[in-house]
Amino acid sequence: MIKQFKKSHITLSIAVMISMTGCARFDTRMQANGPFNYQESTLNTKYITTGYTQDESRDLFVIPKLSQYQKDNGLRADAVDIRPPTQLIKIMDGIIEDKDHSQGTRIWFNDFQSQQELTSKVSTLLNDFLISKNATYTLAKNNGDTIEPVEIKEEISFGNFLNKNTINKASSFSIKVSAEQQSHRVNLTVRLLSYSEKNDSELLEFKLTEKNKQNIETRLINDLLLFSYQQKEKHALQNIGSQPLPIKLGFDENHQMAWLVSESFEKTWQELPSLLTLLNFEIIKSDKNLGSMLLKYSAPSDDYWAENNLHPFELKNAQYNIQLGEATADSSALIWLDENKKPLKDALVTEIYLSITDKVRQVLLLNEVQSKKL
Repeated sequence: MIKQFKKSHITLSIAVMISMTGCARFDTRMQANGPFNYQESTLNTKYITTGYTQDESRDLFVIPKLSQYQKDNGLRADAVDIRPPTQLIKIMDGIIEDKDHSQGTRIWFNDFQSQQELTSKVSTLLNDFLISKNATYTLAKNNGDTIEPVEIKEEISFGNFLNKNTINKASSFSIKVSAEQQSHRVNLTVRLLSYSEKNDSELLEFKLTEKNKQNIETRLINDLLLFSYQQKEKHALQNIGSQPLPIKLGFDENHQMAWLVSESFEKTWQELPSLLTLLNFEIIKSDKNLGSMLLKYSAPSDDYWAENNLHPFELKNAQYNIQLGEATADSSALIWLDENKKPLKDALVTEIYLSITDKVRQVLLLNEVQSKKL
């Protein structure tokens, strides 16, 4: 029995040893399988191009020694301006950039009106712009439509009173306005004469290259166009606010009681806040894109109605919604809704409307005119 056990034990040991010797080693397992003989493969022949060095494929690198100046000051390369060129921002209609003009930067104003009127407009715009910049300028003696030199100074401050940094820029330009014969176009040409920058009274190094000159000239034209756009918007808002809102009762296209306003959506939306505030509504939220306002009403005292020339109306203290929509290009419709966005009763809409008398509209207009800055 013991002999049989020893024989089986020896047989098992031999089987384990044979199986272990049959296992591949780690480095053998890392070798690729297949008959492609990768160990005998050769590299491709180097591709040599005429006129170019092979420094990228070299094995030996020759590092040049530093000079004494480089040891003292470090490695410095040539100054390279990587900023993109300034782009003309055409925020006004009818502006064309003349890219073929070599003497300065030129733009064209296009209009179907007479040349004299357009030339006068551009000259007036330029004069108002230079006044806003506190620029000093004189007309050229030999050319009446050229302003030269135009001296403009700018001061830009950074930081706070503890650590303040001031940049001073001084520019000198030649600006010319002229009309094209037999065409409804006027050109404006800006040419930079000189430019300098100071950082806290220390003169900065500035290379007046052609690229830098064109950037500065284009920035001045962009400022001029922005000034013109802002003036246009300012006059448009003044014209919008010159008349009170003509409101009457009626029905919208869905036969729902509404306030019908004989003005554009833009003007109505602008004038509504002052009217609603006078009626003691507080505007909580508004969305012009949707034409909606969320209001909160609090009943005022009895004296408030008389002091503001209002007819009293009874409305519970709650939140309300109004929906303003464009009926036509020159008219709007306003719908009154409760806090659940359900239409108010016709009697309530009428009662709120009747509180707005002609005197109230005149008071609103007078208050708006008095609140404007001179």
